Amino acid sequence: MIESMKIFDSRVIGLIFFLSCIVMVPAWPQSDFSKKSLDWKYNLKSDIHVNYRIARDDSLYHVYFSIKLPEGGDLENQYSINYEIRSSLDAEELILTRTVNYFVHGLGTIGNLKFFHIEIPDADNFNVMFLNIIHKVSGKSYTWDIPLISETIYPPPDFMLYNKNTEMPECRNYVKKSDLLIIHNLDDRKGEFFVYFYDTDFDVADPPMYRLTKTVSKAMDIHSIFTVSPDSAFILEREGLYFIQSDTSTFSGIGIRVESDLYPRMTSINQLIEPIIYLSTKEEIDKLLNSDNIRTSFEMFWLNLAKSEEGARVVIKNFYDRIEDANLLFTNYKEGWKTDMGMIFTILGPPDEVYRTEGKESWYYKNPGRNQIVVFNFLNLKNLYCDDHYLLIRDNQYKSFWFKGIDNWRKGIN
Repeated sequence: MIESMKIFDSRVIGLIFFLSCIVMVPAWPQSDFSKKSLDWKYNLKSDIHVNYRIARDDSLYHVYFSIKLPEGGDLENQYSINYEIRSSLDAEELILTRTVNYFVHGLGTIGNLKFFHIEIPDADNFNVMFLNIIHKVSGKSYTWDIPLISETIYPPPDFMLYNKNTEMPECRNYVKKSDLLIIHNLDDRKGEFFVYFYDTDFDVADPPMYRLTKTVSKAMDIHSIFTVSPDSAFILEREGLYFIQSDTSTFSGIGIRVESDLYPRMTSINQLIEPIIYLSTKEEIDKLLNSDNIRTSFEMFWLNLAKSEEGARVVIKNFYDRIEDANLLFTNYKEGWKTDMGMIFTILGPPDEVYRTEGKESWYYKNPGRNQIVVFNFLNLKNLYCDDHYLLIRDNQYKSFWFKGIDNWRKGIN
C-alpha cells in the first residue's frame, strides 16, 4: 500500500491565512512537557477531560476534540484555552501558539461536553499540537499532546465520523449500538466508504510479569464488508470492532468499537464474570461459568472474599466502578479494561505520577510501607485501528507488588 503525496497551492494559501492569525508570543509556555506529571488524565474526578480525533485534507489537519467539564463548569468564564505547535513531543522550541475561542472554534454543547474544530496547515515541523486548558482562578493547567505526524500513527483519514442525532463529531474510540452515524467528506470525493467488521473477542491483557508460555494473539478475521454513502445515515448494529476507509489502497481510516447502550458499564452476568480473571485463577473462572446457577456462584465468589454481605457489596461496587473507568479511559480497538493500561489501572488504581516522552509513557506508584516507587513503562506502538495503543514492558520485578494489589482485592480491602 502506497500513500500518494501531493502538494497543492491551497496549502500555501491556507498557511498564509493561518499565520496571519497567530499569536507569536506564547501565553502558556510548555517547554518541559516530559517533566510534567499527567496523573490527572487518569483521574476521572479531574476537572477536565479531553477526547480527540484527527482528519486531514490536501492542505489542512482537522483537529476535532471534546472537553468534558465538571458539573456546573463554565468553560468561557472559568478557563483559558490555547494550543501550541512544536516539532516533537520533547521539543523546547515553540513554532506557534494560538488562542482557542469557543465562539470561533466551537461546534456545539451537549450537557457538560463542549465540541471544537481547529484547522492547522500541513506545514513543515507542524508535528505535535499541545492543547492547554488553564483555570483562571487556581492556575491549574491541563495539557493534551495531540500528534499530527508521528512514527507511531498512520496518516489521518480524509473524512470524519459524526453522530447524526447530535450533529457532533465522534471523538471517542467507541459508539453505542443505537447511535445513528454519518460520514462527512473533507474533500470533493464522491465515492462510497468501505466498512470492515471484525467479529473478534479480544483476549484480556497478560499479567505484568514475564510468562514462560506466551499468549498467542487471535487472528483478526474480517467478518463482513459493506459500503456506506457520504452524508447518509447508518447504524452499526453488531458489537465489535469496525474499520472505515475511503481508499482501501492506503492505511488511512477510522477504527471504532460498537458497544451496548449501557457501555462503559458492564451489566450482564457473563460480562461481570470476565474481569474477575485479573483476581482469580482460570479454574475459579471455569467453575463460575460452568455452574448450574452462575449468578449465585458469582455472588458467592465475592462473599467468600469479603466475608460479609455488606463488605461484598462495597468491593463489588469498587471493582466494577474501576472497570467502568478503565473502559472510559482506555477503550481503543478493544474494551478498555482488557488493555495493558486498563489492567494496571483496574488492579492498582490511577497512577500517582505519569510522564510521557516520545513513544513511551511511564506510570509511577508509591509502594506503601516501603521507601520505594514502582514504575510501569508502556511503549506507544503503531496500530491500524487506533492512535493510542500502549504495550506494557513486562518485567518480573513487578511480581510482589502486583500480587499485593490482587491480594488487597481478594481480601476485600480496596
